[in-house]
Amino acid sequence: RGRGFEFCCCAIPLINVGAYLVVIEVAVVSFIIGILALAPHAITAGEGVIPSWAKAIVAAIAFVNFAWQFVGLVAIKRETTGLYHAYVRITTLLTLAVIAVTVAFAVLSAVKHSDAHQTCINNYGALPSTTSSGFTNSDIQQNYGDQICNYFIWAQTGVMFGLIVLFGLIQLYMNFCSRSYGASQRS
Repeated sequence: RGRGFEFCCCAIPLINVGAYLVVIEVAVVSFIIGILALAPHAITAGEGVIPSWAKAIVAAIAFVNFAWQFVGLVAIKRETTGLYHAYVRITTLLTLAVIAVTVAFAVLSAVKHSDAHQTCINNYGALPSTTSSGFTNSDIQQNYGDQICNYFIWAQTGVMFGLIVLFGLIQLYMNFCSRSYGASQRS
């Protein structure tokens, strides 16, 4: 504090090492988001609601952000203030784009809950013609698949929003740290 150093995450000094770590963190998170966007077959809360091309959009923005981080590494290594300033702006825009797209699809999932609920019941909630104890469907008064799908979809929607908020705040903080490093670099 007395020497005028700024710190990221209360411990990493925002000198070249800290700036490198911030760029690497953004690259790793962007890569993971891109992989996770493509990896699952379908998220139950978005099945039948979120278009199939949605995950390709999220993955594309995340992979562009991942590739763009190499520009940040070059800008730090060469200490070019103009390039680093452009890097920070574009990284912030790409981060905001990922956040906006994922929020839009999560809102769509929440708004069309009944469609996702019906798709879940059709795919996972159908009762077998007989149970292991020998009872038939007419013997069972409640459709537990309906309840399980309802709870599961709301839980998934809540987790989606929670992860978007968590990762969004962390990435925006990292962008703020990058911006602070750029300001000290220019001065």
